[in-house]
Amino acid sequence: MRLFIIEDNFLQKDYLEKTLTTFLEKRPITVEIESFLNADEFLKVHKIDSIKRTDAFLLDIDFKTRMDGIDLAEAIRDKNAYCSIYFVTGDERKAEEIINRGILPSGYVIKNPERIETVEEQLIEIAQKLISDAQSHSSVFEIKQGNLSRFIDMNEIILVESIPHQRGYLRLHTLKENIIFRSSISQLAPQLNTPFMMTNLKSYILNLNQIQSIDKKSGYVQFRSGYEIVVSKRIIKKILDAFDELY
Repeated sequence: MRLFIIEDNFLQKDYLEKTLTTFLEKRPITVEIESFLNADEFLKVHKIDSIKRTDAFLLDIDFKTRMDGIDLAEAIRDKNAYCSIYFVTGDERKAEEIINRGILPSGYVIKNPERIETVEEQLIEIAQKLISDAQSHSSVFEIKQGNLSRFIDMNEIILVESIPHQRGYLRLHTLKENIIFRSSISQLAPQLNTPFMMTNLKSYILNLNQIQSIDKKSGYVQFRSGYEIVVSKRIIKKILDAFDELY
């Protein structure tokens, strides 16, 4: 899960980031936190089209740039109806404008200079909700690495394969990285019970949406990432049958 903090006051940005990092590092979940001083800084690093439904935002409302927090949230929401957006503000009256612009925020952090401790309480409440949402999200599944849990978006999976001569270990290929973890195909398959995941093979779980081509004669299955596997004609037939059912 990625959490983006965008706050134009450096001290407040630092406080938000440290508070959330301290709380989340004690939890069995991987959260990547990135902070920016304004919308322009954020947009230099990330394209709005690349935002995932599992991403979350803490947005200050009043950036002193061409695009304020509400403008940025509106642009994000136009492209992604599911990511979590929380506004940080000292002015509760802004909620009416936000609602009228159809942004549908997940909530607010209300800054009260006279009661700074309430900000920490609100941040912890938000962090707990984000963890709960990640765990219950239908397109996200969990893998355990030691005492930590990682939550992976099924849409980013290319395939999962058993590792030869390493019984009880799997290699997960995603669009961003490869992960080796302790499990088996039979244990993992129920967690990936979605139409585009093929889970009825002994050594593989395949994302049918990531397959680019199949060579029936040679047994090569090529994925959009360029990765290839070689399988038997019997497995090729199963994959083609799965495509017929899906499409």
